[in-house]
Amino acid sequence: PGADQDGTGSGRGPAIERALAGQCSNHPLRFILFGGAGQVLFGSRQYVAENATELSKIDMAINMDMIGSLNTASPTVLLEGGTVSEARMKALAQAATTYTQLDVQTSFDYKLSDHVPFIDAGVPAVLTIEGADGANDRIHTEHDTIDHIDTALALEIIKMNTAAVSQQLGLSQETQASTTSCACS
Repeated sequence: PGADQDGTGSGRGPAIERALAGQCSNHPLRFILFGGAGQVLFGSRQYVAENATELSKIDMAINMDMIGSLNTASPTVLLEGGTVSEARMKALAQAATTYTQLDVQTSFDYKLSDHVPFIDAGVPAVLTIEGADGANDRIHTEHDTIDHIDTALALEIIKMNTAAVSQQLGLSQETQASTTSCACS
């Protein structure tokens, strides 16, 4: 149990890290796993509270949560954020259109996931989650197992996130295609 909530989101961060390995950017990139989401977002709230001086340096926070259950007729991603997140949501939607077959849903009614403390602190943060996530009746049950994971959906969402992060880091398509290693300062 826990394959989708949240094995799919937390387990896929390293895939983005590997895809961007060796790329040079003047912008740092951080992958963070939070615990205690079910306990009123304990980990993410604590991180935001303890790193208040660093928050102004964060250009975008992407929260991947439950990206592996196909709950709609076609592969769909929900992008959820606040008004501070609108430009990042548009960038993610454009990445989905350009690089994936995902249908994109958006919501400015942000709640109940680790992007919330960042938005509340004024940081552009977006939750990327499987479409119609409320239709997934297996989460928090013994039926949330790997045999119910749609790997193709998860990979599409990872592609979207990777493309948006790459663009935000200022990596051109040519750089992505040709750079295998470099020395960054």
